[in-house]
Amino acid sequence: MRVILPLLLVLICQETTTQLARPLTPGDVVRVSVGGKKVSGVLEHLSPSRLIISRRGGRSTLQFDPNTISRLELGTPRSPWRNVGIGMAVGAAAGVATTLYIVRDCVDCMGGLVIYGGATYFVLPLALAGGLIGALLPDGHRWRIVPALARPRTQLLPTKAAGLALRVTF
Repeated sequence: MRVILPLLLVLICQETTTQLARPLTPGDVVRVSVGGKKVSGVLEHLSPSRLIISRRGGRSTLQFDPNTISRLELGTPRSPWRNVGIGMAVGAAAGVATTLYIVRDCVDCMGGLVIYGGATYFVLPLALAGGLIGALLPDGHRWRIVPALARPRTQLLPTKAAGLALRVTF
């Protein structure tokens, strides 16, 4: 256990530093954390002295000093097929539940025919309806931390044993 934990920490740290292989360019969707508040928009300009993002289709712009930014994240769009798959799975599960509910009271009927009918009348239509609803939902973004602005924060904390502990957070 003492060997596995440091190895896992090394792998996690390596993944967070290599997860952003390309530099930020104007037009990227970013999310900025400043003073506990998150603001997202499209990157217009990034330099060592300022960061500018536009919001609401370019109608408003916000400027930030990079020293005040606690976290900068890059948004990559999710696949629209993800929502379709989730919707189809939920619809199919509802169809199976409906079919099983109908079959539970069936004492003197042919089980195979009822299950086939349930699949035809409930599972397939509900799965297709769920997929359609999933296609209409917004895709959203997957947010990844930009390691260039991820700075460690240090704190000295008192301990019960009349000493000090150093806490480092990212």
